[in-house]
Amino acid sequence: MSEPDRSTGRTGVLPLLAVAYTVMAAVAVAAVAGAPVPSGAPFFAAALVCVVAEGVVAYGTGPWRGALARAGVHEDLRFQLRMLLLAALAASGAARPAVAAGLVIATGGVVHLCVAAYQWLVRRTRGHYGDPDAWRNLDVDGVTAGPPPMAPPVPDIRGRDGRWHLLALDALVLIGAALAYATHALGWLAAGCALTVVPAAAYPAAALRRLAQVRREPDAATRDDRVRAAIDRLAPEVIVYFSSPASSIYAINVWLELVDAFRRPTLIMLRERANLDVLGATSTPVVVAPRATDVEFLYPESARVVLYPGNTTKNNHMLRVPGLKHVFIHHGESDKMGSVSPLARVFDEIWVTGQAPKDRYLAADEGVRPEQVRIVGRPQLARLARAEPRRRAEGAPPTVLYAPTWEGYFEQADYSSVAAMGMGIVRGLLDSGARVLVKPHPATGQRGEEAAAARAELEALVTAAPGGELLTDPGQDALYDAFIAADVLVTDVSSVLIDFLATHKPYLVTNPRGLDHDRFRAAYPSSAGGVVLDPDGVARIGGLVADADAPGLRARRAELAAYLLADDGRDPAVRFVDEVDAIVARAEAERAELALDDPSMATEVTR
Repeated sequence: MSEPDRSTGRTGVLPLLAVAYTVMAAVAVAAVAGAPVPSGAPFFAAALVCVVAEGVVAYGTGPWRGALARAGVHEDLRFQLRMLLLAALAASGAARPAVAAGLVIATGGVVHLCVAAYQWLVRRTRGHYGDPDAWRNLDVDGVTAGPPPMAPPVPDIRGRDGRWHLLALDALVLIGAALAYATHALGWLAAGCALTVVPAAAYPAAALRRLAQVRREPDAATRDDRVRAAIDRLAPEVIVYFSSPASSIYAINVWLELVDAFRRPTLIMLRERANLDVLGATSTPVVVAPRATDVEFLYPESARVVLYPGNTTKNNHMLRVPGLKHVFIHHGESDKMGSVSPLARVFDEIWVTGQAPKDRYLAADEGVRPEQVRIVGRPQLARLARAEPRRRAEGAPPTVLYAPTWEGYFEQADYSSVAAMGMGIVRGLLDSGARVLVKPHPATGQRGEEAAAARAELEALVTAAPGGELLTDPGQDALYDAFIAADVLVTDVSSVLIDFLATHKPYLVTNPRGLDHDRFRAAYPSSAGGVVLDPDGVARIGGLVADADAPGLRARRAELAAYLLADDGRDPAVRFVDEVDAIVARAEAERAELALDDPSMATEVTR
């Protein structure tokens, strides 16, 4: 039994169309064959059912769309079939059958000519426009945020965007034919055909006017040249390269404040246009390069280093560019399996926060070489390092931050406690008298319905509780503000846990799968400075919060901070900026050495 289409709830479209076309064909064939047909009402009723069903097909997302396409029964073919059957019925019931059939067939031909003309104009205008350029903080002929206003291209009418509107115009012919069939007056059919042809012809006419407007605008190549010229004037030496769904924009947003502090000219290159709209505040120039050819065209000869916050397939489009230093900088350090992806070995350097992640890469034995991994600290933690320590008043209840991770892209990467333990954790903390801050991961519920439902329930609980506060700002600053405000953290295996080590405050780390503690601590070394919270320990979480600040754990947290975060007392942001300067200098030195060894290679490494 097939599963119903949850997106529309309409699973009967295919049978409905099949029955309607069968009725139309039966009536039309009977009429042509001279069989007695008492009324054309069944034919016209079935035809109207077809038109309505075509609307469902055009705007729905059900599996029947693919089934019709695979069968070769496209909307054009269905339109032609309706018109042929209508022509046959009209001819059988008219005083001048050739005229009636000719009117219907000619009308169908005109509609198809209008569709073809319109689509040709669509291709011409879209070819002129290309992909729209987009940028921010980049001076492109005096425009610092683009693209500038331009005449909109002709909208496409394929699929749900409009083809149905044209190919459903036969409803007007059907109405005219029905009246002609009932009254034996051919004028009704002629009127229906005329009312179909006029709006159909209006489509290409409007598109032709739009094309004239569009052709007065600069074409795609000219606009690309202008953007490239603006990048060349900027002469960036560092490119921050990012590709992801818009829901993962936090992975670059955590770097923006630091990128703005770079001493070297820098360009942020995004691969998806949607990410420009959700990118955080930055003064660094940003450009969108949606296609691989855009990456190759827009990257400047001045570039020396590319920094990658994420590890995605589209990184390949920049990694294949020669003569650059490619550096993977992560967007957060954690004990998750994704932190040792074998894909990282393609980079020239992998920058990590401390000795622990370097050891993790080498222990994984995935082809990463020791000289690739460079310890640079965790620059985002500068804010925590500079913050004044919070002192809790004697006898005051603790402020506990619950900041779980999300469920990951697949089951093995699911470290989230939200669905399994979230409600119990928050209820237990509230019952213990603690002030509870809850900050869910922005992507929680993206993969799992259970996690989405648990998150909604959790947010409702903490919002209604007198001692609860829901933190909804997805930004890194909001998380670090919560770190500063909290006395204790409850979290999952994630980068949140490792970042929190910079505060040296106590924490509990969840163990939603109930692993043996020795096995758990061996797999996730960041848990060593806190209390492991099992599902059956949620009921006594108030006491565990107090246990988390035992003297032995305090000493272990200090050791972990040094091991995981290279916490050596220096300002981590300044340290990172120095590292960027240093790798640009190394890249320059290598280029110079290459040019001296083989002068013929001097131009190869620049383009």
